[in-house]
Amino acid sequence: MIEWGYVHAFVGSYTKGLREGRDFDAFLMGLATGVPTAAVVAWVANSRGDEVIFTYLCVGVVLFGVWNGAAFRTGFSLETEFSLGTFGPSLLTRAPLFVILAGRVAADLTLGLVAAIGGVLTIAAITDVPLQVANVPLFALSAVFGYVTLLCLGLLLSPLMVLSRERSGFTNAVRPFAAVISGFTFAAPVLPIGLEVFTWFWPTAWAMRAVDGSIRGAPWGEIAGQLALGVLLMVVFFGFAQALLRVVERKVRLSGDLAM
Repeated sequence: MIEWGYVHAFVGSYTKGLREGRDFDAFLMGLATGVPTAAVVAWVANSRGDEVIFTYLCVGVVLFGVWNGAAFRTGFSLETEFSLGTFGPSLLTRAPLFVILAGRVAADLTLGLVAAIGGVLTIAAITDVPLQVANVPLFALSAVFGYVTLLCLGLLLSPLMVLSRERSGFTNAVRPFAAVISGFTFAAPVLPIGLEVFTWFWPTAWAMRAVDGSIRGAPWGEIAGQLALGVLLMVVFFGFAQALLRVVERKVRLSGDLAM
């Protein structure tokens, strides 16, 4: 049975995040980080002329742009609530903190997707290599799933930022590392084994494996298995995020300090 109070809390947090995130400077920063990456991808595509690699990188550039733009806002979402002293009302609502933060992270991802448009336009303007997809339905499903997996990464990052002592340094380390093992620009099999091991336990990496398989025409069963593993890991990540949020909430209630 759907708890409509939770739905309203999620929607309210989502719309609040969109309103607060309509910052033109932040939008320009998202474009500035996404366009250079897209330009490099377009140059590689033109030099290689490989339609399969180009199609894979197009998806990777979009997701990389979303992650790079949203991770900073998402990581500091709880930190901002503490610094502004607005975390208290979140503790007074009947909806779990997990639901409220999920709405905020979803808003950050939406804003990140808008910023990623600059990368797509850059690729379209520079390259003349056509897209090639062997299985369009599974390709679309895998790409959308890759976008959804960023939600659980953001939910996990936000409480980790609060609980870590070196908050800004922590985010600066996590963002590029997550981008690499997610497989946005390099498919998991071509990574060094030391990094490939991490991709086995990373939901976004399995989504990008499914993207690669759908482009190359891999069997349906293989792609379905990759998506299933991604879903399973998403559930695990959501569980970790919820547990960390409970730790944050418990520390606040015990200390009585809403500024952490």
